[in-house]
Amino acid sequence: MGNAYLAVASGADSMLWNAAGLSGLRDLQASMGHLAYLDGVSDDYLQIARPLYGFGAWGLGMNYLYTSDQGYDNWGRAGDAFNVFDFSAQVGLSLDLIEDMSIGGVYKIIRQGYGQQFAMGSGVDAGWQYRHLFKRLDLGLGLFNAGTPIALGTNYALLPFTLKGGAALHLTQDWLLAVDYSHQPADFF
Repeated sequence: MGNAYLAVASGADSMLWNAAGLSGLRDLQASMGHLAYLDGVSDDYLQIARPLYGFGAWGLGMNYLYTSDQGYDNWGRAGDAFNVFDFSAQVGLSLDLIEDMSIGGVYKIIRQGYGQQFAMGSGVDAGWQYRHLFKRLDLGLGLFNAGTPIALGTNYALLPFTLKGGAALHLTQDWLLAVDYSHQPADFF
């Protein structure tokens, strides 16, 4: 669903898409998975969330993207193999504003590694969600990766600061029409 999931995100995995969706929880929930991509790239994730009845919800999560790579010298001869990874740990909170409207935020610590070089930083995601507007329309807004620059060796890079919006129209109980918009005013300097 791309960023359109921003409007309908609910449950523990809302910490990845729109933290405001945590408010939809009615009981303790865990979400975990393992994705195996091409060329040996893997992605593992785990989120656990619990409702704060009448207030919203909170959650904890982690993501771990990793692979191995092969180094080469200037003449194309194979060198040492090395590992590449990206790890983040998150804590999220959502609050109910009015019926079917909520806000939420996620604080994340990020650690990256490329061979023998390591980097660390942190970021914040914030989201807003209005569910069941006119009984069929869900709206969502989000701000992602507002945080510290991450340094890898002597190179510094900003997190990819992104603004997102999504809307979902429930055509029937089984059909959903969703649209999204994403704008990235700052990616890399």
